Amino acid sequence: PRRELVVDDDNLLVLNEGACYGSVLQAERPAWTFAIFFRPGMQDEVAAQHACGLQAALDTPDQPRRPVGFAEHLRPHQGSAHHGVSRRLRHIAQQVDAGQRDEAWLEEQLALLLGDLLDEEEGLRAEPEARPALRAELQRRLRLAADLMESHYPLPLPLERLAAEACLSRFHFLREFTRHFGVSPHTYLTRKRARAAARLLAGGATDRDHVALACGLGSRWSLQRALARHGGGAAG
Repeated sequence: PRRELVVDDDNLLVLNEGACYGSVLQAERPAWTFAIFFRPGMQDEVAAQHACGLQAALDTPDQPRRPVGFAEHLRPHQGSAHHGVSRRLRHIAQQVDAGQRDEAWLEEQLALLLGDLLDEEEGLRAEPEARPALRAELQRRLRLAADLMESHYPLPLPLERLAAEACLSRFHFLREFTRHFGVSPHTYLTRKRARAAARLLAGGATDRDHVALACGLGSRWSLQRALARHGGGAAG
């Protein structure tokens, strides 16, 4: 509610059952999007089976449903914690695009995808320090700032703006963001802009001044430095 996110080639987005949202496809060249809709309650069924141990699975095959919710934030495709989900998504997309329509195959793949998502969700919430509720709140705030950079990277996004988005002081935001993502906010944002610029250039854009402005890099010299340093590579 009241948020605007940009899901591009770098990210995926998970929305919970019952979430209200609208979507718009915007592109300067032909583009497509891929979305998966799970049948109602499927995530709760898989979560119950995912949580039980082998002995419980052998003793009671039909586990009671376990309500589950996912963090509704952008998730980078290239991050190590998200690699399994991204790989599974790409496999499903490729098969569907090639004409795969077998419902039994799709049910199987979606159950496996939910398992990957649940593994990832546990990883998102797992940190060795602080109380669980405090960790979850800190991670939620840091991801709000990361979502802002992923969605609005062409805009000026100084540290003050990012810290305000996370409702943290500049010092705590900088320290915790760097610890959580493995890079500073400035590096995260520059890397995102470099990836976006690399896609425009790969798509045939030739005016480097325009590309630099469109991606928030300011000048062709800044664009050149960002590409040389980050090369459109993965975010940490």
